Amino acid sequence: MKLSPLVLHAFYEYDWPGNVRELENLIERLLITTDSDEITMDQLPSMIKTGSIAQAVTLPEKLEQLERFLVAEAYDQYGSSYKVAESLGISQSSAMRKIQKYLRDGRMKVD
Repeated sequence: MKLSPLVLHAFYEYDWPGNVRELENLIERLLITTDSDEITMDQLPSMIKTGSIAQAVTLPEKLEQLERFLVAEAYDQYGSSYKVAESLGISQSSAMRKIQKYLRDGRMKVD
């Protein structure tokens, strides 16, 4: 079982008010309820999916977090800059720049 890059980023960005026990419980529940070999954003609770966008303070920060989320989600789903570009309605070169900006070696950057 593995976690998609987008899920790892969501885990990193989430505040975890229940601390490590909340994370342990969530992972245990995901392992039990997930039929596939990879845990994706579809299986996460909505509070964790939206946590990183909700934590951004300014409009530019929120827009960047949303763009990061959308690019990572498309890349996670399609795995190709051409298909990411097509799904997001942007040029392939733009998609490639955004993928390079937000992803490193297929993993979400956590800067």
